[in-house]
Amino acid sequence: MQAHIQKWGNSLGLRIPMQLAKQLKLHQGSPVNIEIDDGRIIIQSPKYNLDTMLKDITPKNQHRQILDDEQRGNEVW
Repeated sequence: MQAHIQKWGNSLGLRIPMQLAKQLKLHQGSPVNIEIDDGRIIIQSPKYNLDTMLKDITPKNQHRQILDDEQRGNEVW
């Protein structure tokens, strides 16, 4: 499959055909790692591990369990 590099703002962009995106389970906003190896561009989904994911937890985004019956959102009881 052939694609073309295009100008995108001050950068260059490459469109990933939807057929490939679906096979790779990529969607708008998917994080990817890009590297060069022997003149080839390699695009891979990042590898996550528990330590890396735990570093991103902050008091602001940490899950808190609330033990009462008060409705707080759109839940249906």
